Amino acid sequence: ALTIIIDLFILYLYRKEIYNLVLSNGYTGSNIQWFFRNATSYEGELTVRTFIRVLIRVIDVSAYIFGYTFINNFLIYRHKRPKDIL
Repeated sequence: ALTIIIDLFILYLYRKEIYNLVLSNGYTGSNIQWFFRNATSYEGELTVRTFIRVLIRVIDVSAYIFGYTFINNFLIYRHKRPKDIL
């Protein structure tokens, strides 16, 4: 549960970083994701801070770990969940 909370906090920081970059460049439209993608991928004007990019990699790694654990426990070893989860 702690990892999920940390991942959600990192996503919040990433979202805040995107909004700050877009607003600092003067964009006030409704399609912020389109503007951010164009400004970072094609034009190269905006860049996300390195610290935020490293934190996004933490989310990627945790997703791989939890995905592998799920496949290992429930598909390979047929781990059964108890009936009463709550």
